[in-house]
Amino acid sequence: MDPDTNDRLAARILWSWQNGCPVATRDATSSAKMAAMARRRWNSYPRRNKNKPDTTENRIDDLARGFAETFTDGGWAMVGPLIADYRWLSEQIAPLLMDSSVRVWDEPQELTLKHIQSLHVPPNQFRITKHNYETGAEFSGSARAQRLYVLTGSCRYQIGKSTWDLVAPCYVDLPDGEFQFQASDNSGVSLVHVWKLPPLGQQTND
Repeated sequence: MDPDTNDRLAARILWSWQNGCPVATRDATSSAKMAAMARRRWNSYPRRNKNKPDTTENRIDDLARGFAETFTDGGWAMVGPLIADYRWLSEQIAPLLMDSSVRVWDEPQELTLKHIQSLHVPPNQFRITKHNYETGAEFSGSARAQRLYVLTGSCRYQIGKSTWDLVAPCYVDLPDGEFQFQASDNSGVSLVHVWKLPPLGQQTND
């Protein structure tokens, strides 16, 4: 994992503290330690869990337990209801651990359809659509290259041999091609798709 990603990971942990997560940290040194532990835990998941499916949800659960065991005074026995906060923290940093091409949305402005529309101007050069999918929804198809924003929930996109596990709030630039989509088994997902339109005269109906 490159240094820039390491810095973003630590910054996301600091952001989590600022947004009310009691198990995150407001100290830069401590956030770096938490980031390093998170990387080790995430990367060692397949080796430590050979009999469990390697899914994003399982990795997040495992990371939350690792955080709890490492950073709770008294260890796992003293975690109690704080496990929910550790899991929330794990959900916030998971996109950075999964793929450095996935960018966590950490701007002050809330990630909404209206704000996304304001980012892509002039509007006649972009096609922007929002879709909501229920828990466990699955489908396949073909799409042009796009920027995909995940407003709420989580999902998986597979294009060719590449897979993106996405947890809100985040965004990613996806290539064109045949894709498979699956919403999380634990929650629905709200997505905004942004396509750059070809110049007038080159547009097609597909």
